Amino acid sequence: MIEEVETRLLKRIKTLEQKLLSVQNQLEFMPSTTELRTATIIRESSGPTSLMVKQISEGCYLKRSGKTIIGSASPSGVIVELSANRTNSTFSYADVVDLTFAVAANKDYFAEFFLSWSRSGFAVLDLAVNGPAAPVLLNGRFEGNDSAPTFIAYDIATYDAGGATFNSITSHLAGSFLFRNGVNAGTFALRFRRSGGTSVTILQGSVMRYVQLN
Repeated sequence: MIEEVETRLLKRIKTLEQKLLSVQNQLEFMPSTTELRTATIIRESSGPTSLMVKQISEGCYLKRSGKTIIGSASPSGVIVELSANRTNSTFSYADVVDLTFAVAANKDYFAEFFLSWSRSGFAVLDLAVNGPAAPVLLNGRFEGNDSAPTFIAYDIATYDAGGATFNSITSHLAGSFLFRNGVNAGTFALRFRRSGGTSVTILQGSVMRYVQLN
């Protein structure tokens, strides 16, 4: 009877020692912060794995390169609303102030625009984009209605390319772009100018959304 009790006690002590060792290992590798969240990573080779991640905000996801976790980001990206009307009375492209964003070297971005506009003197609106020199890829389009009204779309693959021309101020205009930057950091910008007439204006409340993809 005594031997049976001793055996049970030894097993219990061994179990407690194993649990203590497990806790010590977790403390050794835990990041030095009390603000932790548990995230689940789906790995191609070994299934779900839980790990502790610093400061992952609600609604964000983890970014990875291969199987290496490199950070976190919001799936909705950054949304910017035009704070005031922006007018261009020249035939030269100018940035739409506010509807620009900084781009880092060797990073990929998705950007989209939803625009309202007005004109003076029956001007026609031309749209374009610009960014740092020597991009790896610029692939996008602007679309809306002309004065017919007929739906029209313009594919854009170069900076300040011209040709994205709109003549119906009752039309809301949209644009979407995939941009892969090269070695030069800088600014990606929506740009506009007039063709004929007196001036064109991008109206307050127009919106840009952008997301860094890697």
